[in-house]
Amino acid sequence: MKHLVGIGIGQDPVFDYAEGKLTFSGDLKNLKLENILLIVNINKNKIIHSQKNSLLQGTLTPDGSTQVYSIANYNNADYLNDGTQEFHVWIETDDGSNEIDFISAMALKAQSYALATDLKLEAGGNINFSFDPTNLENNIVAQTGAINNMKTSIDKLLEIPDTAILQPGGSTATYTITQHYPNGELMVSVRNLDENDAAITLKLSSSALLSAHNLKAGEYIDIKFDEIDVPANAILQVTFKEQL
Repeated sequence: MKHLVGIGIGQDPVFDYAEGKLTFSGDLKNLKLENILLIVNINKNKIIHSQKNSLLQGTLTPDGSTQVYSIANYNNADYLNDGTQEFHVWIETDDGSNEIDFISAMALKAQSYALATDLKLEAGGNINFSFDPTNLENNIVAQTGAINNMKTSIDKLLEIPDTAILQPGGSTATYTITQHYPNGELMVSVRNLDENDAAITLKLSSSALLSAHNLKAGEYIDIKFDEIDVPANAILQVTFKEQL
C-alpha cells in the first residue's frame, strides 16, 4: 500500500535546513530506504528522491528512535528556511497491495481541486501546494485582484479609440492633450475631413514633429503627438488614447 506521509501514515518529517536532512519518527521509526518511493520539494515542485532514479537517492540512517534521511546533492538555495518548507513523501508498506490508501487519495484530490482553482505564488517564485486550509481563500483573493487588473488593461486596449473633430473656423487654433483632453494620453492620428488641403503642425513634448505639413483632403497620418496647430477653416479628425 502506498501512503502519503503526514496524511495517510505517520507525521510529517522534521526538516533540518542547515544539514539538508529529514527526520522520521513515531510510526516511521523503522522506515527503510527501499520503502521510500518519492520525495518532492513542494515549494519548488522538484523531485529530490525517486526509487527508480539512482541519481535522485539520498541515504537513510537510524538515529536512536528515528530514521534520518540525508538529501542527495543538497543545496539550501532550493529550500525555504522560514518554517514554510514542505515535502510530499510517498512510502510503501509491505502489505502486498499496490493501491494508494484512501486518505492519501482523498488528500490528493482535494489538492488537485485547489490547484485547478488557484495557485499561490510565493516570494521568490515558489509555488505553494500546501494543505493549509487558509491557502485557497487567500490565493483566490490575491489572484482575483490580479485578474481584474489585467482585464481592465485588456478592455482599454480593445475599446474603440476616442475621436474629436477640430474645426477652428476663421482663425488658426492650437489643440493640446493637456488643455482639451485632460484624460488623454496621446493623440495618435489626424485625418483631413475637408475638401481642401490643411497645413498642420504637430508637436510632442514641445518638439515639432511636422511643421506646416500639407495634409491633403482625405489624407491621414498615424503618429503620436500631444499638440496640433490647425489652420483656419480646416476640418480635422484626431484620434487619441485614454490613459490606462
